[in-house]
Order: sequence, then C-alpha cells, then structure tokens
Amino acid sequence: RKVRFIGAILTKKPEECIPKVNIRRYLGVSEDQHLVFAGISGPKAERLPLLRILEPIFEDFPDSIRVVMSLGIPMGGSKSIVSGSLIKVPWIEDRFSVLNASDAIVSRGGHETIMQSISFRKPALVIPVPGHPEQYGNARTCQRLGVAETMHQRDITYENLLQKINALIYDTSYKNKQLDMFRN
Repeated sequence: RKVRFIGAILTKKPEECIPKVNIRRYLGVSEDQHLVFAGISGPKAERLPLLRILEPIFEDFPDSIRVVMSLGIPMGGSKSIVSGSLIKVPWIEDRFSVLNASDAIVSRGGHETIMQSISFRKPALVIPVPGHPEQYGNARTCQRLGVAETMHQRDITYENLLQKINALIYDTSYKNKQLDMFRN
C-alpha cells in the first residue's frame, strides 16, 4: 500500500528529443509514409535470429511504411543502409529521438524498451525471446493492457507482421490506452 508506480526512469523525455520532422527527413521518410522503429537489442544469440527473419520481410514492406531497424551493434557506427522499405543502422546513437519520431515500435519483451514505448506513447509489437518466460509475461501484460500486440518469433511471416503493424499504426485504441494510463 505504501508503494506506487509512477513511471519509467527515462534519460530523455519526448520534448527533449530532436524534432520528429528532422529525424524523419534525416532517415528519408516522407510526410505521407509511416515510420516503424525496430529496436532489436540484447545478446547476439538472441538478437541475430530475429534480425535474420525480419530483414527480408521489412525490405519488402509497402512503400507507405519505412522501417528503421537498429542492428544493436555497439561501436558499429550509425551509417544507414537502405534496402527497399528497410533502413538498417548498426547502432542508433539517439534512440529516443527515433522512438519519438516513429508511429509504432517492434521490439523484444524487455522491461526497458516496453516502458520507453509506453512513456513515449508508441504502440508496440512485442516479440519475446523464445524460451524467455519473463519476456512472454511482459508481452502478455502489454497486450492485456491494450498498449501492444504480441507475436511469437515462430509465427512471423510477411502477412502476420504487416497485419500487426497496420493495426498499431491505424487503430487509435493503442494510443488511447496509453493516454489513459498516464491520466490515472
């Protein structure tokens, strides 16, 4: 009864980020395109299998969606490589500004990224690390709260991924749930 959750500890707030229009322009994302941030981080053994699955799918996404995907390689530089609808970046120096400029997030099920997505009011697709019960629990909780969609890594296909991301982009109920969380 004496403890109350007041939110995530953030090193940067949305209002402290580089303006969205500047980030989108830097990434080559036009005003009529949606931006998805795939911030895939974690140990190499957990990160690489997902990156290998997502990369060819994101490359073939419709022109209306651009995906910036962090490869999670510290000291890998921040020079982007564009292939179809995918913008790959070895290491994103200012992930908060990219998060803030995005319309939706794709991530693993770690506490930090989930809390950042909620704090920045960005709907997320959570793909837990296979065999990682804590991340499965985090993903289920996010879906139950209405702030995210979830997907098992084994279920990722072009159609499934595009359907979930379109839902996150176009269904306003995700953002409304996040706003409600901060009102209470």
